[in-house]
This record gives sequence, structure tokens and C-alpha cells, in this order.
Amino acid sequence: MLVGYARVSTDLQTTDGKIDALHAAGCERVFEESMSGTRANRPQLAAALEYAREGDVLAVSRLDRLARSMRQLLTTVDALQARKAMLTSGTMTASEVARQIGCSPSMLYRHVPGGRTAIAESAISAAA
Repeated sequence: MLVGYARVSTDLQTTDGKIDALHAAGCERVFEESMSGTRANRPQLAAALEYAREGDVLAVSRLDRLARSMRQLLTTVDALQARKAMLTSGTMTASEVARQIGCSPSMLYRHVPGGRTAIAESAISAAA
């Protein structure tokens, strides 16, 4: 699934063009906010990242809409990778991972390719 994120820096700007472009690109869900990119706490970006599941693609109209610095971009990417590694590490159960990312275990199973079997195989591979 394509998940979109549109941000403008001030209330005087509008996200309309960005949202139109994201929908035209095929985004099924778009999160939008009006907030400076220098702020670390951007609630709609956090919501978009929490909504995205393995295999989803986060789309932005321009890279500077996602992060204003290389450090901020790397922090975002690291957080996403840490979410995928929770299951494959074998140190957490699927229920613990679901609780950590804010969803039910059944939703987690639905969004993991291969479902319960893939999770079990990942844990076995990680332990070996």
C-alpha cells in the first residue's frame, strides 16, 4: 500500500497540491499536517509511520517534507527498520510486537506476508 505524508511549514500554506499529487501517485491513505519540519514531534508523521506496515511505501512530494536534515532522515529510517527487526529477532513474541507498535496480534498476522507461519520461521532462523 502507498501511504502518503504531506506537510507544509505554516498555516498560511496549503497541502492541497501535495495531497492531489500523492493521490495521483496512488496513495490510498494520506496524512497531512501544518508544522515546521524542524520540530521533532510531528504527530501526523508519527501516525503515518505507525500506520505503515511491512511492504508499504511511504510517499512524500519532496524529501524535505519528511526530514529537514540527514540526521532526522536517518533517525526515521532507523525507527522503521527497528520495527521490521522486532519479529525476526526472535526475542519478542508476536503479541509483544503487536503491543509495541499499537495493533492487535491478528492485525499483525494479517500484514505479515505468510502470517503466523512466516513469524514462526523467522524466529527459528534467528535462533539458529
